[in-house]
Amino acid sequence: MIISIVFDDQEYGKISSLAEEIQKNKKNKRIVSKKINPHLSDLSICEMGIMGECATALLLGVSIDSRIFDRGDGGVDLSYRGKTVSVKTTRTGWDFALINSDDRGVKDINVLCWKIDCRTVEVVGYLPAEIFRQKHKIKDYGYGNRYVCEAKYFRPLTHLLRG
Repeated sequence: MIISIVFDDQEYGKISSLAEEIQKNKKNKRIVSKKINPHLSDLSICEMGIMGECATALLLGVSIDSRIFDRGDGGVDLSYRGKTVSVKTTRTGWDFALINSDDRGVKDINVLCWKIDCRTVEVVGYLPAEIFRQKHKIKDYGYGNRYVCEAKYFRPLTHLLRG
């Protein structure tokens, strides 16, 4: 069961501001992003990721980690019931979740979200680490191997909430 989250003006403003702060920090430190889609700006990719994190956090009843790191957050976007959560957000139609470089990026709980439009995210589902590791494929998008897992393997987030 896919769950849609629509952000209001205030929520979207916070998302946008955080994305701008992160990108400003990266620019000041001359950090170059390795992104899967060269047609999207670093800011739009960052904003998309934060939207997925915020949607997932809202459903899980937790907060996102809004600290700004020089080299990313190590794949830990949220914490839920003592487990690490990685949220991967892609544009709608991309039927997979992508984990950078190796399986160290696979966290206890891996969530896939789709950005539908500038205010809407669909939370597709989640996968425990052990299932992600069993079902993933390795793909190279031009900047090294990435672990990917198809959306069809993700479980409804409602199953995680029940517990």
